[in-house]
Amino acid sequence: MSKPASRTVPLSRELQTHKGPIKEIVLNEPTLRTFRQYGEPWKLTSNKDGHSTEFDNAALTGFLVDMSGHDVVVLETMPARDWISVRQAMVELLMGVAGDRPTAA
Repeated sequence: MSKPASRTVPLSRELQTHKGPIKEIVLNEPTLRTFRQYGEPWKLTSNKDGHSTEFDNAALTGFLVDMSGHDVVVLETMPARDWISVRQAMVELLMGVAGDRPTAA
């Protein structure tokens, strides 16, 4: 059995957690429970200009809580630039786990 995938994201400033300050967030591969609880974290659509991604930030926040193990109250203090970096890392981690064609039969 292979080890679950993970990703570490450095933060631009420390976050104060219940266990002390952290300088990075470690994201662990989510389980099916996360998808069942929060739904799909984004939607890919095609248009005349190509593809676009519509993020569900509420679902992504739930994923972040599950994937990082940190409380939402702590995570909500994250600066916007760190949120964008963490969100991108979550997408890359999830797409890497799903492979090149996650919706292919």
